Amino acid sequence: MDSYKDIIKLNDTISIDVLLVPLHRKYFKQIELLIFLYEAVGISGIMSLFQLLAEKHDTNLIQYWLNELRSGGIIPHKAITNFSFVLLNVACV
Repeated sequence: MDSYKDIIKLNDTISIDVLLVPLHRKYFKQIELLIFLYEAVGISGIMSLFQLLAEKHDTNLIQYWLNELRSGGIIPHKAITNFSFVLLNVACV
C-alpha cells in the first residue's frame, strides 16, 4: 500500500487490464476453467500495484475489489483501460 501511495503521488494515472488464463482440471472428465488476471500498473514505471485472480469477469466483483483498495489508498484521477465493457463501467463509477 505504501508503494501504491508513493506512485500515485508522483503520477496520478494507473493502467488496469485483464488477461484470460485458461486452466485445465482433470476430475472425471477434462474441464476447462477460465481464470481472469486483473493487473494494475503505475504509468511512471513498470511496477505492479495490485492484482486479482478471479473466475468471473463482471462489474460487481471488480468494483468490490477496487473499493477495498480505496479504503486505504488514494484514488487516482486517471485510469487507462482497454475497451472491456466491465473495466470501462467500473472506471466510470
